[in-house]
Amino acid sequence: MAKKPGFSWERHLEVGKQLKTISGQLLKLSTEIANTYPIQSKATRRAKSAYKKVLDLRCEMDNVVGHDCSNKTDSELNKVYYGSEEEQTAQAKKTSSNLH
Repeated sequence: MAKKPGFSWERHLEVGKQLKTISGQLLKLSTEIANTYPIQSKATRRAKSAYKKVLDLRCEMDNVVGHDCSNKTDSELNKVYYGSEEEQTAQAKKTSSNLH
């Protein structure tokens, strides 16, 4: 079986941006659902599960970007699926305000 080539650097950047957006949207939505419906409701459990699955995918893609794009620096690779430190701080502040 032939080995598949993996994503290009440009495609990883696109997918990273998409996954960051999706995870932010799912976090907001799952928080809203959890604040509206019982914690053990099927809707709340599934919303949390969807958010966790996207986080798991981001983590896995973060693992493979280094293999696909081994010519990039650690600093460049670290920003693809989790963003710069500034982006992470901004996301953490948004998350914190959504949970209250």
